[in-house]
Amino acid sequence: WPVFYKMDTLEVLKAETQPGMGGEHDVPGLYAHVMLQAYELTKEKRFLGEAEKAAKTLEGYGFDLFYQANNTAFSSGALLRLYKLTDNKLYLELSYLCLANVFRNIQLWDCNYGFGKNLPTFFALFPLSNAPYTAVYEEQEVFCAFHDYLKHAADIDILPEVHLLITEYIRYLVDRAVYYYPAMLPKEMLEEKTKTGEVDPNLWIALEDLHDGWEKSGAVGQEVYGAGNAFGILPRHYFKIPGDEFMLYVDYPVANFKTRGRSASFKILGNELIQCRMVMVKVGDKKLPEITVSDKGSDKVLKGKALKPGNIEYRVGGGREIKLLWK
Repeated sequence: WPVFYKMDTLEVLKAETQPGMGGEHDVPGLYAHVMLQAYELTKEKRFLGEAEKAAKTLEGYGFDLFYQANNTAFSSGALLRLYKLTDNKLYLELSYLCLANVFRNIQLWDCNYGFGKNLPTFFALFPLSNAPYTAVYEEQEVFCAFHDYLKHAADIDILPEVHLLITEYIRYLVDRAVYYYPAMLPKEMLEEKTKTGEVDPNLWIALEDLHDGWEKSGAVGQEVYGAGNAFGILPRHYFKIPGDEFMLYVDYPVANFKTRGRSASFKILGNELIQCRMVMVKVGDKKLPEITVSDKGSDKVLKGKALKPGNIEYRVGGGREIKLLWK
């Protein structure tokens, strides 16, 4: 898979990322993803066969498989679905390999110097293996791909480490993503002379690039295609309670959210070793109703902590089933 080619003639314009390094090694996984979508729509076995053929070409690359973060993340999900369809463990192992490539490209430290003092950077994901910046588009797509991965993994046993890493990446992205908007950053850390595009600090369109603390950000302007950042996060982590003036926020991914009358139930995904943050968020001027939060597994009533302006916070371990009752 070359880096650049003409779509009408397939003429290769740039074959390799670097001399001797080959092209975009993770694209066969993305191709398998598309073929599986075609198979799901048509039920034609030729698409499934094509997906398998593409997936097998990912063998042997090790940590050189990663080209672009979102490609690799979607590849991991496609391979998981292939495993479920075929029961061929090779695809599950390749799925883990894709995830390992993604997490190898993570920034597991917080930049607390220079401009880095103005925003959280822990667990940030670099879009390319040699990128000196993070980018909201790739992070947002990986975030969505990881949510999808957990949905498809709900009925099979996957490594607990996979649950832990995916859910932790998601929670930190939820916390960090707002800082891609230039309005959240001091103007002195924004690039005045952009290489391409422009930066309008008052425009709520995400910056293309956030750099190391010693460098200004926004060197290539703002991402129009990154404008959907909030729309990807909010529906997955904020849950409106029908007929009541409060919302539920969970910074871990949630499954099977249901409401019935004055009750709600859901499962918090992730690993029980780490606690996530759950908040009852007041909407409007009314106080929160009297809410009982319990762990369905033990019937233990959880105690919350009062927050301003009238919200209540809970700490809950991953993998727990939660029930809410309110008056």
